Amino acid sequence: MTAGGGDALLLGVVRSYTAGPPRTAAVRLVGGLETLLASVPVAAHVPGADLTAGRECVVAFLEPNDVSSAVLVGVVGASVAGAGMIEHGNVWHAPDFVELAGQLGGTVSSPDVRGLRETSGPTLLALGAVADGEYLRRSGATVVGGTPAAGGGGAGLAITFALVLGGD
Repeated sequence: MTAGGGDALLLGVVRSYTAGPPRTAAVRLVGGLETLLASVPVAAHVPGADLTAGRECVVAFLEPNDVSSAVLVGVVGASVAGAGMIEHGNVWHAPDFVELAGQLGGTVSSPDVRGLRETSGPTLLALGAVADGEYLRRSGATVVGGTPAAGGGGAGLAITFALVLGGD
């Protein structure tokens, strides 16, 4: 947990607290691999009232790389859960957190559509290159741009896509 020996201090999030005796807390360490320490002893100077679920804490490892030497030695700031944060997949996020999945990409502030779902399969169709003024046509499992055959006449078809993000 630290290079060259010595004590290690790591940030964690309190999952639960047992008033004891002995006083222990379940703590999820922040960063790296998701690690849950089930029964971390709590130092005597840390008030039990401060050990609410979602509260950030400091865990000291008296022996680096030995989880049995862990001791919860303090709390940091206000409770993460009490600050309007929500838990999603064992990670705390702001309430406006959106996870993009499927054929969506980009970021929450600038999402982009990377494919379409065709309903008869349903088949996922990737979006290929579509130049300005071209229509959409399917080519296997890809939607690509196309141009009308020469002298085809006829009116062009305009399609507008809108991406709508919603939540429960």
